[in-house]
Amino acid sequence: MPGLQRRIIVTKTLTIIEAAGDSGLLLPELVHEGLAANDRTKYIFTLLQAAKRHAERPGEPVADLRTAREACGIDARALDELPAASRLNADGTLTIPGGERLCAQLFDDVTRMLEPLRVAGIGDAGWRARHDADRRRLDALRSLQTPEGADRIASGTIDALTAAGGEAGDSLHRLVMDVHRELNALLAATARESIDGACASGLVDDDRPLVAAFMKGLNATAPLTFGHPGLATTAVRHADHLSIQNDLGSTDGHVVVVRIAALDATIVYADLHPRRARFLKDLLRAFKIQWTTAAVSSDSEFQIHTGRFRASDRPALEQFLTTVASRLVFLIDWNRARKRLCRFVKNRDAVAVLAWAADNDIGHRGFLQAGDVALVQTAFERVAPTRIRCGTRLDEVFGRSAAVAFLAAVLRITSVGGRSGHSKRLMQDEIEAELLVHLATGERDVLDAAADHASLLFDLSDRVRRMVAWMPGATRRQQLQSAAALAKSWEAKADDIVRDAVRRADALPGTSALVQLLVEADEIADALEESAFLLTLLPDTPEPAGLDALERVAGVVDEAVREYVRCLGHACACARGRSRADVDEALVSVDRIGDLEHACDRAEREARAQLFASGGDVREQQLFAEIARTLEEAVDAIVPCARAIRDYVLHPRESTA
Repeated sequence: MPGLQRRIIVTKTLTIIEAAGDSGLLLPELVHEGLAANDRTKYIFTLLQAAKRHAERPGEPVADLRTAREACGIDARALDELPAASRLNADGTLTIPGGERLCAQLFDDVTRMLEPLRVAGIGDAGWRARHDADRRRLDALRSLQTPEGADRIASGTIDALTAAGGEAGDSLHRLVMDVHRELNALLAATARESIDGACASGLVDDDRPLVAAFMKGLNATAPLTFGHPGLATTAVRHADHLSIQNDLGSTDGHVVVVRIAALDATIVYADLHPRRARFLKDLLRAFKIQWTTAAVSSDSEFQIHTGRFRASDRPALEQFLTTVASRLVFLIDWNRARKRLCRFVKNRDAVAVLAWAADNDIGHRGFLQAGDVALVQTAFERVAPTRIRCGTRLDEVFGRSAAVAFLAAVLRITSVGGRSGHSKRLMQDEIEAELLVHLATGERDVLDAAADHASLLFDLSDRVRRMVAWMPGATRRQQLQSAAALAKSWEAKADDIVRDAVRRADALPGTSALVQLLVEADEIADALEESAFLLTLLPDTPEPAGLDALERVAGVVDEAVREYVRCLGHACACARGRSRADVDEALVSVDRIGDLEHACDRAEREARAQLFASGGDVREQQLFAEIARTLEEAVDAIVPCARAIRDYVLHPRESTA
């Protein structure tokens, strides 16, 4: 039935029923009419804003509001062209074709929204007081109505009509939002049936499975509100479609409406926060919904997002409704949770944590309910009071991926704990345990880098030992030069490992001693590479006595490096799961390195004595002695590294503080 004809019938019927003294019989129908009028006002607000924007910025794309128009039941295709036809005049006014009719329609629809409140007030003083107050506001705002026949509208008039309120004072948009909330309360009070918690009125048989599907999804995740107000659902049947509305929390204007006609579903989502709207669209991306967005308010980012989905059959439509409803809880307090998480990570990573929490039906309300930022800060103070400064961002401490993983764990702990009735004290302890895991992970990362570095030291010491052992001959110099170039490239790779580990661990708590181990280990690489270079300076046929002496020193160095590699291996095993056997093996290696350091000192002195006793070329003797001294420096550099490993395996927390 066309909307105008239907309203005439309702008006006549109401007159008859009022005369009979029982006007409450038509209250549900009047509320439906009022809610439909509310939908039209939101569309007209958006249309006027789009016309104003195009008139003032004609070079920008024109908003496409066809889907929004069809969703609210206005069958006037000419309105789709209205924004593009609007112009800015020299005197600052706007020419909007049919603007006066739109303004008149706005005030007529607000009057229709007030009608059910008036009828409810016939027998209820509370509803009568609400209606009278709203009526006075409407009368006071009538000065904004454009005179009939005037296509010229002042820019300020549109702003005054569409403003969401605040310091600027009352507005028609503010009044519409307030009356809309009152209509929802009236509908709940006069609902004719309840479907799994949804207040429903005027439904036909085909509507009930759809409402039940919506409520199935809503009720599955509703406990994740943890007592926060919101998710009240109403369902009404209009002439040609079913309308399911959900008020998201207590924020003004934060509403989602799903309209279903046959297999077509249209989502109309109102929000002040564009980021949250994008978040909802991402949660529903699997359905390939076609979205359009337009501003509805002049004084904020208040927007209406309209999405259209076409189901293949009824089961697909019901699944769509279930999924949409199940995601709504994750919009409540979303912006507050995002801001809290941004204390620790960048915005994109905060949103990623919230998306993970939604995808895994964890949510963020448990986190907010349990204490949010204070939970994490308390964990820092208890677990690492001297290692994490107040205000330090987690991504600067752990790195981006580890910080996101830790915050996701915090949301999981608080959500599961809240639903299971865990005390805040227990949740705090679990968060601290999770923090300890991430601190240990940081230590393991540094130890892994040290192990990679040690593998290059092994290659370097083995290469130097081989260079010393090569027999004199025509190809010796070429072999030495190639080997020295290879040693140089390995030493450069070792430097890269150290720089990368230091850069990643600079803000990582509890790793300063392990990072220092890496820095000192790089002295080993420098000494071995220097030895390889000095070997290229020897003559093609060096003194056999000198080579014999160097070979003994190089052998001890190679053995010391191998022992250091074994020592690090035991330390890495301790980091992944401490056992007495690993600790004992690491300590044996540390002690062995001490013995090898003394052995290398003796071998280096014996080499010098043998070289000076040989009576060869003085310059060659000095070069041999310098190579032996450089090799001995490599072993000297291993000793403090071994001591650092000993401290770590004996006292992991103290050694990394």
